[in-house]
Amino acid sequence: MPSSVQDRRVAEYTAEIERQQAFQNQLLERAASTGRDLTDEETGLFTGATAAIETAMQRQAPLLDAARIELESRSRLAEITQAFTEARTGYPNGTPAVEYRSAGEYAADWFPARRGDTDALRRVDLFNRAAAHQTTADNPGLLPESILAPIINHVDATRPLVTAIGVTALGDGSWAYASVTQHTLVGAQAGEKTELPSRKMTITKTPISAPLLGGYLNISAQDIRRTSPGIVDMVLNDMAGQYAIATEAAAGLAIKTAATAGPTVPATPTADDVNKALWTAAGTVFGAMKGDGTTFVAVSPDVLGLIGPLMSAPGLINPAQLTNGFSAGGFSQGVAGYIGGMAVVMSAGLPAASMLVMSSAAVRVFEALYPQLQVVEPSVQGTQVGYAGDFQTLVTDPAGVVKLSVTP
Repeated sequence: MPSSVQDRRVAEYTAEIERQQAFQNQLLERAASTGRDLTDEETGLFTGATAAIETAMQRQAPLLDAARIELESRSRLAEITQAFTEARTGYPNGTPAVEYRSAGEYAADWFPARRGDTDALRRVDLFNRAAAHQTTADNPGLLPESILAPIINHVDATRPLVTAIGVTALGDGSWAYASVTQHTLVGAQAGEKTELPSRKMTITKTPISAPLLGGYLNISAQDIRRTSPGIVDMVLNDMAGQYAIATEAAAGLAIKTAATAGPTVPATPTADDVNKALWTAAGTVFGAMKGDGTTFVAVSPDVLGLIGPLMSAPGLINPAQLTNGFSAGGFSQGVAGYIGGMAVVMSAGLPAASMLVMSSAAVRVFEALYPQLQVVEPSVQGTQVGYAGDFQTLVTDPAGVVKLSVTP
């Protein structure tokens, strides 16, 4: 079989392809949920994901070819070995075991063997051999130990909430964002030759601190040299996963803290109770954002029981609640269904008992990832590795995020 390192690389490229495809699906679903085409920014992200898929497929191709050649070589070797065995023993699978069910059977072979019957002589000879039995317990030193891939590591590196909002990349230097706090005024003319309404536009600037989140680890040269799969890649991948978990949780906490209080869902609600509360909150969001952004529902895992009754089986339509079904397995990938045209996103980063109706335009997520750093320390024969990024979530319009009071 192919080496564990080769298997791991193939699996990593496959995971990257699937991740980019899932990201493209999210872009298309987001556009479809509002009946529009992809924006220029989304088209650029979609094209970038396609390029990443093509790169992963190109890097994966020679590894797949090598694995195919190795498997074909092993199959050919097995065929040659079987041919030699058949040529030596006269049997397709080697010399079969000889067992006599009674002394009479043995005597029936013994007399012909004494008279020169070749087949009978072979069977009697094999039966009388005192063969020792060799098992794996007799030669443990010859049994290599293989670590089977993939390594069990329960880390979900997806960020459903951050993905639904979208990330704004931070540039160099210090940062700030601008927002309109007062719009111009348009109204009816009081009378002929009277002045039209007039009001200046006010635009404020708000600084962005974007604190750094990250971690590091010092790995010994022995650990790097002797591990398979390689420990450095595993550590960096795990750090990336932990960074994703930490940033998703930071976003969830910031959004729920700044959200506007909305309807209360009864302690033992019916589907209609939940549906009414969601639509009431959606009305508040629509009114505050004037239709700007994409409105969606975000929930924590513990309140899925309240969302589930609003959704029919996949592929079915519930006319009373305007849902088109959902897949519970899709929650870890982003949008898993829709309620009245509003996408439903489940995020483990949200605090417990969270149910939010929000517009993507009411929240900004800023991020800048640092290059993965590796520094060799000869004094201790080790390599220090680190993973980090600047990250901040800002609710620019709290009225565009409504939190429902729920009891899971």
